Amino acid sequence: MFSAIFIFVANCFVFLNADILHGYGNNKFAVKTPYFWTHPQKTFMPNELYTLRHNGDICHAIQLNFISRHAARYNEPDVMDSFSTLQNKIKSSYANSNYSFISTWVNNYPKSKANTVTKLGFQEMTYLGAKYGNALLSLFTSHLDTVKVRSSHVQRTSTSGSAFMDGVRIGIGSGSPLNITPVVDDRIMLFYDGCTKYATKVLGNKTLLQEKYEFRNSTMFRNMIRQDYYTRLYGHPVIAAMTCPLVEDVFKSMDNAIHNYKANKSNKSKLPSALYRNRYPVADVRFGHSPTIGPFLAALGLFKDSQPPTARNFAAMKNRLFSVNTVVPFSANIGFILYDCGNGLPDDQLVRLYVNEEPMVIPACGSVTCNYSDVRRYYSSMVDKCNWDDVCKNVNFLPPNIVG
Repeated sequence: MFSAIFIFVANCFVFLNADILHGYGNNKFAVKTPYFWTHPQKTFMPNELYTLRHNGDICHAIQLNFISRHAARYNEPDVMDSFSTLQNKIKSSYANSNYSFISTWVNNYPKSKANTVTKLGFQEMTYLGAKYGNALLSLFTSHLDTVKVRSSHVQRTSTSGSAFMDGVRIGIGSGSPLNITPVVDDRIMLFYDGCTKYATKVLGNKTLLQEKYEFRNSTMFRNMIRQDYYTRLYGHPVIAAMTCPLVEDVFKSMDNAIHNYKANKSNKSKLPSALYRNRYPVADVRFGHSPTIGPFLAALGLFKDSQPPTARNFAAMKNRLFSVNTVVPFSANIGFILYDCGNGLPDDQLVRLYVNEEPMVIPACGSVTCNYSDVRRYYSSMVDKCNWDDVCKNVNFLPPNIVG
C-alpha cells in the first residue's frame, strides 16, 4: 500500500516537472489553477491593441487600466510543513532498492518558500507584461515614465507587479531595467478585508452557503468546487457593492486620462511640446488577490449565469459562464483600454474590456466596443457615490485575513 502511494507521489512530481507550462488532465484546481493551464500563451503582434477602427474612424489607445491577481504561488506554511512531513516519512520508510534515489531526494518545497511567487508565476506575469507592452507598443514607449503600479501590502502582489513590468520592458524592447517598485494601496486592492457586512452576511452566513455545504457532500465534489460563486461573485449584493473603491479608482483614472489628453491636444498649437504635455499614467496597473478579482467581475456584471450553480444542477450547468478554474486562476487579469478617435467630439472616447486577454461584451452597450461616456454612466453609482463604510456597515475594523 505504501509503495503504491509513493509511486503515485513520484509520478506526480514527474508530470509537474515535465508539464509545468501546460498542466495535465482536466487542469481544474479552482483558485490554485496556474494561468497557462487554462489560458495557453498566445502569439501577438506589435501594436495589435493600439489602433482600433470604429465606424470609419481610426482610434488610438491613450491609456491601459489593468487589474490582476498575483501570479502562481507556493502553498501556505501549514501545507508546506505537511509536505516536509510526508517526505520524511517516505525517506525513513522505503525499502525497495528500485527507489534508492529517495535517500538523496531534496525537498523543493521548504517552508521558507510558503506563499512566495513560483518560477511558473514569474513566467505568467512576464508573459502578460510582454504581451501588453508589445500590443500597446506606441503607448508605452512614448510615456513609459508615467506608468503607475500598485499592489496590496502582501509581498506576492508586489513581486507580481515587478515581474509584469519586467515583461513590459521585454515587450517594448528596452534593454534597461525599469526599477519600478509597486506602491501599496490596500484601500483598493484589499477592499474585502475589514468589510463587516461581507464577513457576517457572506462568509459567516450558513444559510447562504448551504449550497456549498450540500455540494461538498455530494458525489460530484471531486470534480468541481463551486464555493467561490457564493462567496466571491453573486452570492450576496454586498460582494459587488464593496468593490466600489476599486471601481471608482479605475474610472477616475480614465476620467483623468481623458481630461489631460484633451488638454494636451488643445494646447498643442500654442506651446512647445515640452511645456504643453499634461502628464497622466498611460498605464495604471494594480495587483491583488482572488477576492479582489471575483467581486470586481461581479461589480461589472460579467459571468452571470441565468441560474446559480446548486448541488442539484451540475449537469445542466456544465457550460456555465463562471468557472473558477478559467475565470479566476492565478494571474487572472482585467484590462480596460481607453481610445481616442481624434474628432474632438464629446463622445470621441471608446473603451474595450479584456478578461484574461479575451475581449468581453460590455453590459453598458452590449458590444465589445462602447462609448466611454455610456460605460461610465452605467457604473456611475459606484464611481460617484462610493461610501465603503456605509456599504460594509463598519463599526470596528476586522483583522486582515489575506487569502488568494
